[in-house]
Amino acid sequence: MASVFQKKGITQKDLATEFGTRQSWISRIYNGNFSSRSEIARKLCDKAGISFLDSASLSDTDEKLMSVAHQISSLSIRDKKALIRLTKLFEQL
Repeated sequence: MASVFQKKGITQKDLATEFGTRQSWISRIYNGNFSSRSEIARKLCDKAGISFLDSASLSDTDEKLMSVAHQISSLSIRDKKALIRLTKLFEQL
């Protein structure tokens, strides 16, 4: 999403003003830190021409997986590598 707006010369501040929110919230959405119920994220996707998963189409498991994915994305490189090693250990069980 960020690359679409960057190519058009639209800044996070521009989007925040347009959607009546803070630039920090736009940044959070860019980084995947939003729920499937986020209206601003949905509107940003519409503006960018990107499909947005409708919360009605997400199962509880999907919601949990999205949350875990966000948590993983915020880990340090070292912690991500440790998580990969742990995953490989589980595969061997």
